[in-house]
Amino acid sequence: MDMIFEHYIFVDYENVQGVDLDSIDEKTKVLIFVGINQKKIPIDLILKTQPYGEAVEWVRIKETKGKKNELDFFIAYFLGSYITHNSAAYPDVPIEYIVYAKDAGYDPLIKHLKELKVPIRRITTFMELRTSPLNDENTEIIKKIQENLSKIDSKKRPKTKKSLAGHLKALFNVEAADSLIEEMFLLNLMHEENGHLKYTINQDVL
Repeated sequence: MDMIFEHYIFVDYENVQGVDLDSIDEKTKVLIFVGINQKKIPIDLILKTQPYGEAVEWVRIKETKGKKNELDFFIAYFLGSYITHNSAAYPDVPIEYIVYAKDAGYDPLIKHLKELKVPIRRITTFMELRTSPLNDENTEIIKKIQENLSKIDSKKRPKTKKSLAGHLKALFNVEAADSLIEEMFLLNLMHEENGHLKYTINQDVL
């Protein structure tokens, strides 16, 4: 008998690499989609996924040509297949579908599925699967980041996660820049489109 999962997470590994398996439980299945350009997957991550058995599945798409966002179409196909299968096989089991990607290009599809009453959402960090709030220190730092970025012309703000991390390290002398960036995604202070950051830093979310 197939194991029944209540949560399915579809990871666009072309778009995000931070897979935090500590944030999932035994009722969650994770599918990690890898394209032709993802040739250097950390061995520690692979070893960490092995004890999860069928709960974590690597899906390598060989048919891609290495262009941006190609995995989106394959993930959309797999997502539809799982929704169709689970709806027929387990009609009485509430199942949630989660797309883990910082690319807002998934949002129109997610909106459409929500209109069809499919429980689905997109997350930009595995921190969204946890319930613990930000600590006071990070809250203050993020407020300062908001203030700093709001003073920079929108065309001159860091355009990639790497350049933003460098900006934060130079400005605030922080080592945990990647963690702060994840929290900014979590707070909807920015999102990613075609590999470039788009900011919404003026909203009051803190």
